[in-house]
Amino acid sequence: MSIAIDPSDITSVFALGQWHYVAPNSFVIDAYELVRATPPHRCDDVVPLGQFYSDEKQAHMGARWLVGPGVEMALPLFEIKAYKFERRNRTPPDEYMV
Repeated sequence: MSIAIDPSDITSVFALGQWHYVAPNSFVIDAYELVRATPPHRCDDVVPLGQFYSDEKQAHMGARWLVGPGVEMALPLFEIKAYKFERRNRTPPDEYMV
């Protein structure tokens, strides 16, 4: 069995010693890299940030979310220690049924 968390249910994450608000439906996980782009949407340089960390931390994966209007936060996935989430309009898994 796994602890299945739907990213669209995440309301906040605990990272860097504090809880961070996550705007509804804004949490995504993808490659963690810096990109220099020039119009129209061309990637000139890509720097995979995972190459700056040891492999055992899986630093090539990162998380990004909207904090507020026009403000996003991104960090390596291994920095996130906990998730708060709400199961909206869903039936609880069988293990919660008593």
